[in-house]
Amino acid sequence: MRVPPAPDGAPAAPAGYRPREWSRGGVTRVMVAAPDGSLAARGQIAPTGGTAVADQVETAPGHRRKGLGSVVMRTLQNAAVRQGRGPASWPALPRGGGSTRRRVGRWWPC
Repeated sequence: MRVPPAPDGAPAAPAGYRPREWSRGGVTRVMVAAPDGSLAARGQIAPTGGTAVADQVETAPGHRRKGLGSVVMRTLQNAAVRQGRGPASWPALPRGGGSTRRRVGRWWPC
């Protein structure tokens, strides 16, 4: 799937949710903390030549249907635009079930 860059900003997180963005080694990561401080949503994007690939985008089950995935994806898109990247892409989920997502609670090494 490919989406065009979106330089117009990420939607605001719902009240009490706190997004955080940081970059290391060219990879930009976004985490949205729930009001209690737990992980609510996350994702990362890495440059691949003139484009960028989004990966490990996930919303914890208890926090779904609140727009957190949009907050994560739009923040990642904005990071790609700032880095001069074109359309973002990510691997498609396999047909017939399965998922490329990792278990919530695992986080990237810092």
